[in-house]
Amino acid sequence: GLNGYEKLPEAAKEAVGRLLVADPEKRAKSASEILKLLGVTDEAVKPLKKSNLLSTKKKVLYYTLPLALTLFVILIYVFMINISPGAGKDNQDNMKDLTKTEQPPARGNNTSTEMKNKSISSLDGTNTPNGDANIKEVPAAAKAEAKGYLFVQCLPWADVYVDSQKVDRTPLSKPVELKEGRHLIKISNSSFPPLYKRIRIRPGQTDSISINLTNSVGYVDCKVYPWGYVYINNKYVNITPLDNPIKLFPGKYTVTVKNPKFITESRTIEVEAKKTSNLMFNLDRGKNE
Repeated sequence: GLNGYEKLPEAAKEAVGRLLVADPEKRAKSASEILKLLGVTDEAVKPLKKSNLLSTKKKVLYYTLPLALTLFVILIYVFMINISPGAGKDNQDNMKDLTKTEQPPARGNNTSTEMKNKSISSLDGTNTPNGDANIKEVPAAAKAEAKGYLFVQCLPWADVYVDSQKVDRTPLSKPVELKEGRHLIKISNSSFPPLYKRIRIRPGQTDSISINLTNSVGYVDCKVYPWGYVYINNKYVNITPLDNPIKLFPGKYTVTVKNPKFITESRTIEVEAKKTSNLMFNLDRGKNE
């Protein structure tokens, strides 16, 4: 709006100044004074021929129209400043922010990390006025209560233990609900050796164990003369003569036979599923003194 004012002739600028001067005594008191400043004489305003009158009107319009527009813009500008002090400064600051170009952070400094942290903190609500209200942290108790499930199928049947605590007997009517994490599962049937498995329970998922004990074990039959206590991996199992072969899951075992009156004998064997290992011990070959 002020660019039009700068283009005015000096006489027009002086006329604007006389109109806007703060001292009433120095302000222009009539249109004649303004016309004189603009170089318009009294003769110019007298009745003229039609052609001269049109030319004079164009000339006056040429000077007075920019002046009127300039005065109008100045009045609006002064009015806005009086209504909102400091608004001009705020607008200038806003324009600076809009025209300011943010440069990418230089490599090797911490600017990128700070910007990343700032973005993350804005997302989690720590730097927002209503962050705590909008994003709620999940309580630790709720996290600890995450649950999963375990389903066990076992033939002929078995008691199911989780971390040494009995939870059910097969056939199960529904999966066992367990806390998230690792657990030790024991499958127990008095006619078979116990089966241990370590599992990991995941939230909302169901893991399963399926086993046929009859088809999963091998057999060890011991014939001992005259008789003896039978140990498997140093754990007492039975006394001879055995009523039935010893059932073991596939793997390597050490079979030891003891008799307090005779020498102790041990053998290492490999047990295979559904196969029988036959062992014979003659303890009478040596006696304990």
